Amino acid sequence: VQASNIVEEYKDVKFRYNKLSKHLDNITNCIEDKEFSVTAPIEIYYDQLNYMLGYIKTLEKRAKFENINLD
Repeated sequence: VQASNIVEEYKDVKFRYNKLSKHLDNITNCIEDKEFSVTAPIEIYYDQLNYMLGYIKTLEKRAKFENINLD
């Protein structure tokens, strides 16, 4: 696997993580606001966020071992 693929994957997952995190902040801060309604139990979204964070950390570890700059 090329380094550029790992960097692209890392940036994509990190972008999606940040997007979901902001969305969950909006939901918890504006729970009454219908604009930020959710269709599944909120715990599932937090599970997803935690798994994404674990994946981000795994990619960071892998990049370190493979001498890949993720910036």
